[in-house]
Amino acid sequence: MHTAMVAALALALPTVPVMGQDCRTITYATNSHYPPFGWEDRHGAYAGAAIALLKMTVPEKIALQPIMVPWKRAQAMAALGTIDLLLAIRETPQRKEDLVFTEHRAFPNPIAVFTRSDSDLQYRDWNDLKGRVGGISAGDSFGSGFDEFLKKELTIETAPTVENNFGKLEKKRIDYFISSRYFGRAFLTNNAKETRIKVHQVPVTDGNIAFAFSKKSPCAPLVAAFSHRFEVLDERGILTSLIEDALVEFSIDRDTLYKDQ
Repeated sequence: MHTAMVAALALALPTVPVMGQDCRTITYATNSHYPPFGWEDRHGAYAGAAIALLKMTVPEKIALQPIMVPWKRAQAMAALGTIDLLLAIRETPQRKEDLVFTEHRAFPNPIAVFTRSDSDLQYRDWNDLKGRVGGISAGDSFGSGFDEFLKKELTIETAPTVENNFGKLEKKRIDYFISSRYFGRAFLTNNAKETRIKVHQVPVTDGNIAFAFSKKSPCAPLVAAFSHRFEVLDERGILTSLIEDALVEFSIDRDTLYKDQ
């Protein structure tokens, strides 16, 4: 679905109501090294599917103010209430102590297995990874019981970034790499590696990412309305269309550095 069609569909959506009078500006941040959901464009501004979704969702009378800080600092600021909203963030019990998450997902974010195109690995379920050497990026976790399975059953090496891991994969230092399907696709497209690396269609886990308001933000009451909006957009296929549009947009912007979430 092209951007123009997405915009046309969005115009027919019900508006998000303004909840109270205290929320007049939403300050927000996202991970600027997590394409296609978010990245810093050539002008030093946020770009990506999460930004498009925010603009499609925010009530007309509320202004938006991006806060350009590193992702870890943004999370700390949201915990203190100095940033209202974090975009494209995975829900964890620890984060829920300071943040209130949209109940409906902002985007699907399935976790995938990447191999060399000439690999004989046929991935159907977790057990197919046994007896091979895999890679993950530092700080990544995948949920749905896979983290526990990984520690107990698999041989895994950790590298600092997705770039390091794809490099190890190409050099046959690892047999497979586990990461976000869309994030991996963005990296491969930007580095012209699509023909050398294969992404397996069966997901490791069906992950999702959400938007999260600071519990100390006067804008936090908007969370239910945002969630409802996301649900309607999801039913119409617009969330995945925003991701695909962002992948195309990102492939044009080739100056971005890659770092993991």
